[in-house]
Amino acid sequence: MSRAKTPDRAILLSPNAMPPIRFGALALSEGRLDISGKPDFDDFARALACADYLEDNAPLWKADLFAYAETRLDWKDRIDALIDAGTYTEATVKQYRYVSTNVAPDRRLPGLSFSHHAEVASLPASEQVEWLTTAKTEHLSASELRRKIRRAKRVTILSGQASAYQEIYSKIADAAYAASDACKAIVQQDAAHAEEQIRVAREQLMTCAEHVQTLRGMNGKQQ
Repeated sequence: MSRAKTPDRAILLSPNAMPPIRFGALALSEGRLDISGKPDFDDFARALACADYLEDNAPLWKADLFAYAETRLDWKDRIDALIDAGTYTEATVKQYRYVSTNVAPDRRLPGLSFSHHAEVASLPASEQVEWLTTAKTEHLSASELRRKIRRAKRVTILSGQASAYQEIYSKIADAAYAASDACKAIVQQDAAHAEEQIRVAREQLMTCAEHVQTLRGMNGKQQ
């Protein structure tokens, strides 16, 4: 939805306002590493640990920042300016706020990505902890966690034909999710790996189509 522009809107911070993070002869600055002199390995290790720490925590920090910003009506124009400028999309800001509101800090696990926490945001608090712990213990990716949660939440239907329907719907969903995950990975891979992901996506879509045909056959027998 477009907004009327107002001349007094301003981006909250310029990237140039952020000072470099220094570790001896190393400095992490905007989009680059600056080296002065000959750094020792301890400085390298601390800079690398800092980069990992920032990468792991930044999305959840953003989530909490946007959740807080929503309580500040006096900031509305400035937050709108970030979206109008293309810095963030409305959908991204909405997801940040949703995860921050629904996954309290004391239920978050370090070492897991924002995507992991987004996968459990709709679950009760006790289940969030359980699933995040499972993801960390079993080294699950966010997509693997999503599939595992979905399988666990399936309703067990005991009657014969109803059970068969449940099974085929589950197979269709599994194949569709696998194809989706492969497609998402394409943009993050080089050409060789992208071709492999395309092959996987095609195979999963073919599997999905086969299961859909089976479902249609089952429906035809019921008519």
